Amino acid sequence: MRRAFVAAALALLLVAGMAAVARSGAFALRRLTVSGPGSAFVTARALGVGARTSLLLLSTPAVAARAVAADPWARAARVRVVLPHTLEIALVPRVPVALVAGGGVVWAVTAAGMVLPATAAERLSLPYVTGVAAPLRAMVEDREPTLLAALAVARALPPSARPEVSEVHALRGGQAFELVLMDGRPVLLGPATDLGAKLGLLPALLARYPWPEYAGTGFDLRDPQRPALYSIGR
Repeated sequence: MRRAFVAAALALLLVAGMAAVARSGAFALRRLTVSGPGSAFVTARALGVGARTSLLLLSTPAVAARAVAADPWARAARVRVVLPHTLEIALVPRVPVALVAGGGVVWAVTAAGMVLPATAAERLSLPYVTGVAAPLRAMVEDREPTLLAALAVARALPPSARPEVSEVHALRGGQAFELVLMDGRPVLLGPATDLGAKLGLLPALLARYPWPEYAGTGFDLRDPQRPALYSIGR
């Protein structure tokens, strides 16, 4: 019984000692580093930390959640505590799948319809979505059905064929879609159904019928079993 009492007393002293050390300032936050596209939004105030914050008592999941809430361009945040005084946060940006233009501005758009500022690299590598209502401002959630359907087409593009696609064009209010390749050739998709089967044919067709041997000729993928070449203007 006495041994149990002594062990409990020692445990309480140990916990009290650790709490005292944590609150003493020996591990207080003195340096905050934030990297990522929206790092300017992720301040100490937004994170709820300051000079009196002990890194030993910090909840890293809570800090990560506050960082994502503060940065409209981040989809996740990695938090790293470097004792004794440093907190490092790396913001993981949202991934756009296409571009939209409106009001003289080009925006990048994620698969969920989140509109973001487009980088120079994204303007060169992502296809434009046309035939949909353009967003009015940055960092808005546009749930317009036609845009979301067109983004599904852009997301389904095979990685090897993605650099070859210039536009994803919505037809008849999003009831059908057409791709425009970088060389101007159209690719008829029809309704946005069986996208995987349809678009899976595109890399092989591009390799089999390269430009300029088939100048003015597009692809019709409406029947995945029988993709047909057709002439522009017919």
